[in-house]
Amino acid sequence: MTLTDYLYSLYPRIKESNVTRQKVSLIVYGQRKANESKVRKLMSDTFKLFENFVLQSQIENDVYQRSILLLNSLNKEGPEKIFQRQIRNIKAIESKIKLKDKNYYINKHEFHRSLMLHNFNFNHQNDDINLKSMVENLDHHFIITKLWSILNIIFADEEYMTAHINQISFYDGIMTYLKNNE
Repeated sequence: MTLTDYLYSLYPRIKESNVTRQKVSLIVYGQRKANESKVRKLMSDTFKLFENFVLQSQIENDVYQRSILLLNSLNKEGPEKIFQRQIRNIKAIESKIKLKDKNYYINKHEFHRSLMLHNFNFNHQNDDINLKSMVENLDHHFIITKLWSILNIIFADEEYMTAHINQISFYDGIMTYLKNNE
């Protein structure tokens, strides 16, 4: 078994106790005595590869985020025709989204940010529509993140929350937002 096979068999629940120098040495070198510096270097290189694997997996699994990353890259150095095609692709993806996940609003913010920068840099015009949408989506992202955080606090310690909910610094902001957007 190689180190990569071993890590893959543990993925996605890899624990530090599963990747100690001793275990890595045993997997790679068996019973032979291993050079400590080689094992550390091997672990370092393997973890860098693993980080790239996790990142690549995330990008491949989130079509919307991947499309926005591509749009941002095209905004810097891509042909206009491909940039415009990518805008249409993102709008098509948006129209199919039924459930707004935790990244929905931040992705929309990034999308409109890209459009605004593109219009400013290449068309030399201000883009109030995308600026407004960018700000609104960022607001939505923050309020959703606050709500998610407060729900985690509530579920983690319901007794404490019942007594101290008004003392949480962002509680007022959440309540104000909800009242203004009924």
